Amino acid sequence: MTGPGSLLSNSTAAFIIVNKFCDGLPLYRQEALFARMGLDLARGTMARHVIRVAKALQPLMDCLQRDIRNSPVLGFDETEVQVLKEDGRPPTAASRMWIARGFTADEEAKPFVWFAYHDSRSGDVAEAMIGSSFSGFLQTDGYAGYNRIGKRPGIVHVGCWAHIRRKFHEQYVSAEASPLAAEALAIIRRLYAIERRWRKQLCDDLVTRSAFVEGRQNETQPVFDEFLAWLQTSYKTVPERGGLGKAIGYALGQ
Repeated sequence: MTGPGSLLSNSTAAFIIVNKFCDGLPLYRQEALFARMGLDLARGTMARHVIRVAKALQPLMDCLQRDIRNSPVLGFDETEVQVLKEDGRPPTAASRMWIARGFTADEEAKPFVWFAYHDSRSGDVAEAMIGSSFSGFLQTDGYAGYNRIGKRPGIVHVGCWAHIRRKFHEQYVSAEASPLAAEALAIIRRLYAIERRWRKQLCDDLVTRSAFVEGRQNETQPVFDEFLAWLQTSYKTVPERGGLGKAIGYALGQ
């Protein structure tokens, strides 16, 4: 990767990149770390090698982008990151790391993840990442920026139970074990239990994929119907702008 005669070996370059992008250790801190080891390795030198590795990996990134767009199921999310020195933007400005998780379209269905940095939270970023060829299931949270993509022909926009559950869990923790939040969590817990049981049977080759889908659907549908009825009833009894009201409204929107 780094080439013959390079100052850094592949493993050293990987060490620097993992430190910076996975563990949040800036290059100036790594410069000090290497100095304590007796190695004079300037941050500028490391920066040039990071760029060189990125360019060498571009064909791999192109393949990853292609596979993302060919995935039958695509999960999307974005999280806030802070960049201290970015041209034309103050250090307090919020940037975003966009994450797309797809699967190979075969029996193995191996997952892969694509990270993309952008200074915007606009849904245009997700559209650019997905491209015009994607069709299948798009799973996201309730952020409105995904709605335009979800309405495209060939795309089925689905919600995320983890995000729904999180809002009720936050209310359960912060509102002194809110009874209504506890009821919601109990229903969602039943859905999770069904999922675990059927998925274990699938992983253990005890059922076929078609039997897995049919069996899970038959068991979860009554719980879905029960939860929807609970949401519709509870929404009328709590303040709409309160924490619990927002959690219920979010779930109904999904």
